[in-house]
Amino acid sequence: MKSRFAMSASVAFMVAITSAGCVTTELGSTSPQNPKEEEIFLQAVMAGTAIGAAAGGAIGNQVAGKDERTQGTIIGAGIGGLVGNLAGREVARQQLLTYRNLRLSNDSMEQLLSSAKAYNRQVADYNKTLEREIASLERQGAAQRAELARANRDVAEKQRQGVLAQLNKRKQLAATLEQGQQREYRSTINTLQAEKDQLDAGIRRLDYIEERVKVGSRVLLPVERSPA
Repeated sequence: MKSRFAMSASVAFMVAITSAGCVTTELGSTSPQNPKEEEIFLQAVMAGTAIGAAAGGAIGNQVAGKDERTQGTIIGAGIGGLVGNLAGREVARQQLLTYRNLRLSNDSMEQLLSSAKAYNRQVADYNKTLEREIASLERQGAAQRAELARANRDVAEKQRQGVLAQLNKRKQLAATLEQGQQREYRSTINTLQAEKDQLDAGIRRLDYIEERVKVGSRVLLPVERSPA
């Protein structure tokens, strides 16, 4: 009886060890394709194997006879490890699919960068237009100057809210990208942040104009330049 039990324990243990070690077995279209995916796969499979072995060992220890608890633990651990390994592979497959859905293909990344850069240019063009509008206010009468300052400020504030929303969206997206993609995409965030700072400066100048008109003083506009 003991010899048969010990043999069963050895077979189960070897099966578990073999299944735990075969972590690079193909999973069809979801097989790991790069070091990051291999890391995700290994962690899921090894975790499943370890949890299964621990649970199986505990169960085997409880159901085995009084004199066969060691063998029962080994057999339970072996079977549990095998089941856990299979479950871990399914978890790994799901995690790999999720990871790939978050990653962008090269073509999609190029489109994303192109769209971000185009938006940055639009904001830069608006800032140049706003700067010209502010400069022209000095040639207007006080009443008209205040009215135009308010109108320009309303438009500028709407533009600013759009820029803020775009910055938040880009920062959230950047967190899902791979390291190489992040560096390239974050450069568009930095550029847009600089344009947002220039837009803020323009809004402050418009506020200054309107405030000075209210106290009946002719305005000499403070010049704020963005860093080179």
